[in-house]
This record gives sequence, C-alpha cells and structure tokens, in this order.
Amino acid sequence: MLKGLLDLACKLMIDIDTDIDDDWMNPKPGFKLKDEQEEDSVVFALECINRIFHAAGENYVMGPI
Repeated sequence: MLKGLLDLACKLMIDIDTDIDDDWMNPKPGFKLKDEQEEDSVVFALECINRIFHAAGENYVMGPI
C-alpha cells in the first residue's frame, strides 16, 4: 500500500499537460522567461510524500522509494 501511494505521488509530480497553445510555441520577440511557479499538483505531491515520511518514518519509506 505504501509503495502504491508513493507511486501515485511521483506520477502526479511528473504529469505533463500535453495541450500546448500557440503562444507558448511562438513567443513574441524579446520574450523573457519568468520564474515559473510550481504547479499545484507538484506542491500537493511533495506535501503528500513529506507527510508519508513523517507518519511512517524514514527507514520504512526509503525501501519502496
């Protein structure tokens, strides 16, 4: 069960939106990339993994990871 939870959290962190709009593909001249904020799903998954570490203990969680 623990391995399944960790797998789901990791998959959530690397989920990529496949819908790319034209603005992203062809930026305007002079466009500078701003610091991107982390996606909500990545933050949520990191919080889940952190809570699992605190609840189950590092030694128990490191095996499945």
